[in-house]
Amino acid sequence: MKYLLPLITFYLLLAPGSLLAQTANYFGGSKEVNDSVKTLFEAMEEPTFANRGNYFRTRQEFGKDSEQAKKMLKQMVLDDSLNLEKVIAVHQKYGWPLESQIGVVAVGQAFLQIQHGNFETQLKFLPVLKKAASRGEFTKSNLALIEDRVLTNKRKKQLYGTQYGVKLNKDGSKETLVWPIKSYPHVKKINNRREKMGLEKLVFTKSAYNAQAKVKDFR
Repeated sequence: MKYLLPLITFYLLLAPGSLLAQTANYFGGSKEVNDSVKTLFEAMEEPTFANRGNYFRTRQEFGKDSEQAKKMLKQMVLDDSLNLEKVIAVHQKYGWPLESQIGVVAVGQAFLQIQHGNFETQLKFLPVLKKAASRGEFTKSNLALIEDRVLTNKRKKQLYGTQYGVKLNKDGSKETLVWPIKSYPHVKKINNRREKMGLEKLVFTKSAYNAQAKVKDFR
């Protein structure tokens, strides 16, 4: 029952004759429309974080390959996919929502569903999010996250150092490190880019960043 209202709201929003369906452009939506989408997206926050917390606690207790962890992962992936379907459905009909209309939290939750989605979804939404950020309607630090995610998925160097990867060493061991960053070792250039996106300066420690690592070394 806890998440029933947002689910009902979703179907009412997209139903023929609904307030949202009558709106030619979501950016020009009425207050009622904005409030409904705000409720829908904000309702994704608690279960999204709860699923991840439960999964990592289960994984730590029983192991990554345990049946318990696999079950939690399956549920997390399922919930993510359902949330992503809602975000895509709203976007396809009415465009990307503005932070000034439904708030930073609601837009941030819509973004997280994209960030957790597959590469094709990330690639499709990247120009949409860039445009929104250029209008001051999407948080730049989130834009940096998805830009880096897309680059790493393309197996290219990232721009801001927000993404990690698993490096395969010659002796067969593995270690989690920051994915290679463009402009390294010119740390000032990297941190200048980060500052423009509202990110804190990155401190390069040997335990987190291997200067000799190449993209080809990561999986």
